[in-house]
Amino acid sequence: MDELEIEKGYANFHRKLNHILRHKDVKGFKAHLAAHPMQAGRLSHCLGLSNELAEVEMYKVIWSALR
Repeated sequence: MDELEIEKGYANFHRKLNHILRHKDVKGFKAHLAAHPMQAGRLSHCLGLSNELAEVEMYKVIWSALR
């Protein structure tokens, strides 16, 4: 896999993640992170959380994007 493919993978991951965050879909958030563990990075800890706690983390991601 070359650098361009890696960059495209991250771009696609973030594009889909932004769509999920706009809809505030916690189940979709967790499913997307699970489907893309390499791109999820620090967010991968959300997979082991209940939906309620993952929702809090999702809102932290939304909030950090607004700052």
